[in-house]
Amino acid sequence: MAEEPREAVRVVRPGSSVDIIWERDDLKNSVHILKAMVYEVAGERIVISQTSPPLTKSHVGHLVSVTYLVKNQGRAARFGFAARIAEFMKDYEIASGDRVSVPVLKMQGAPEPMNIRLHFRVRPKSDSGLALSCGGKRVNLLDVSLGGIGFSHGDTRSFKAGESIRLQVNVDERRFHLEARVVRVWLSEPSPGSPYLQFVTAKFPVLERELERALGRKIMMIQREMLADGILKS
Repeated sequence: MAEEPREAVRVVRPGSSVDIIWERDDLKNSVHILKAMVYEVAGERIVISQTSPPLTKSHVGHLVSVTYLVKNQGRAARFGFAARIAEFMKDYEIASGDRVSVPVLKMQGAPEPMNIRLHFRVRPKSDSGLALSCGGKRVNLLDVSLGGIGFSHGDTRSFKAGESIRLQVNVDERRFHLEARVVRVWLSEPSPGSPYLQFVTAKFPVLERELERALGRKIMMIQREMLADGILKS
């Protein structure tokens, strides 16, 4: 077993990119993730850049999760810790010399390995080895996580939120069949010459172990490729 990167795990460092998990909506199979950069670390106090959308003083006291990726022997691993939004500092001087208002977090626990793959969606490339069919017809796979999937289609069929759909997920040469529940549906903006598209987000039930393993490995592989390509930053 590879040794954990202890120094990186103990605390994030100034300059690190972090994902602030603001809240989870298990019904909609989603989390609100705000991206930020660490400006300063002083004990349990962590000063971060303002997020987009921005945190405000009304959020002081709220509990969040702070997660980040670290590299260990060429692999990406995610760690995180609970934190509370403690205060906002005015006129905080950043490296450029500008003075800005910044959130200050207070750690509520030690960093530990964190698995947010259930909520972390990746956008597979066409050559990723992932493919999706619904009702026996191939659809356009947009994003996928261990908790759900997003796709678009130009078929005449119209999906509705709340209905169950039958999916076939191809992971490389393996085929898996499962049911999912539609949680959101929306239409593309009409434009001349563009085909009609319906966009669908669906939530998975508890996955069978073989599918969870195969899909989980594929998601982690795509995540590592995104990290290597600079799409994700550790």
